[in-house]
Amino acid sequence: MKRFSGIFFASLFLVLSCIFPISGNAIYVEVGVSYEGHVQNVGWQSPVSDGEIAGTVGRSLRLEALEVAITNAPEGADIQYTAFVSGTGWQAWVSDGTTIGTTNKAKAIEALRFSLIELPGYSVEYQVHLATLGWQSWVRDGQIAGYEGAGIRIEALRIRIVKISNNTDVGVEYASHIKNIGWQAPSVNGNISGTEGKALRIEALKKKLVNAPAGAEIYYQVHVANIGWMSSVANDEIAGTTGRGLQVEAVRIWLSDIVGYSVQYQVHIANLGWSAWVSDAATAGTVNQALQLEAIRIRIVKNDVLTVTVTAEDDAVSVVRDETLQMIATVAPANANNMVEWSVAPAEGAGAGEATIDEDGLLTGTANGNVVVTATANNGKQVK
Repeated sequence: MKRFSGIFFASLFLVLSCIFPISGNAIYVEVGVSYEGHVQNVGWQSPVSDGEIAGTVGRSLRLEALEVAITNAPEGADIQYTAFVSGTGWQAWVSDGTTIGTTNKAKAIEALRFSLIELPGYSVEYQVHLATLGWQSWVRDGQIAGYEGAGIRIEALRIRIVKISNNTDVGVEYASHIKNIGWQAPSVNGNISGTEGKALRIEALKKKLVNAPAGAEIYYQVHVANIGWMSSVANDEIAGTTGRGLQVEAVRIWLSDIVGYSVQYQVHIANLGWSAWVSDAATAGTVNQALQLEAIRIRIVKNDVLTVTVTAEDDAVSVVRDETLQMIATVAPANANNMVEWSVAPAEGAGAGEATIDEDGLLTGTANGNVVVTATANNGKQVK
């Protein structure tokens, strides 16, 4: 597949990868991430950080191992990660600079997952470059990047930590009723409610919004052993049971009458550990697998409607028929990154060209000349 010259692409990348601080509550901040890749025929590379590329692009070399650590983080915070290795499968979760993958075994990493520990208000986002497929969409917080068991090697990746909410306006307070403990003191804004490593089930939950506008409500619904999905409740009412020895196995949470915000949540599942973050009425946990929930985190994030225009120097990108260029848009807030819609139009005036662009931002010239590319992120939906 043809590419533009390295010099042009490098300058274009710098323009496209700028942060667009549309929302004052969602910008890149001081907490960062450092990572180092072990590459086929190369060995360990020098460490990179905060969205820089580890691995190689265009050299058909597999990424074989990886070490990752967060920087400038508060005490107790960490990043955990795991790799799906060719011929081996998923490895155990590790953290704090521990090596995942393999060295000197000629095995490729095919998929990766990352998750933050004790770092409320932040999200880890990551993107992988796959053999034959190129750069994939950014994913976050425990989601899988790459493909499990498809035999498609990861050749490069980027990782970044973003601040998703400063929790200075709308927040959430929540409490868990735990086996042998009873009701715990409330937790707030992404902190843990429940227990880890004690095999103690959550039996009931209650939640409420803090500093929310009049009329705003938080609804929630739990799946309980031997009962199934119970009716939804709201605003500090009890979901689940007490005194019956029944475990909560899954939960759904959503907001009502509060435009511009989203609720995100993550659960700790017996035998499985922390799930990926989900949002707005999605199911967190398992159903009909007899696995108890042991802890939960909940956070409210701003969910603005964004429009970001991405162009190169002189407000246009020069295209050549049948040649391609990978466009990259980095937008804020972070929870908009996976909902970018691309469009392309001929530039005004003489020298206008034509091109197409796919859902991943791959621009293909159809007529020589200049075009303007726009990336629009819109996730201002509200679940009622």
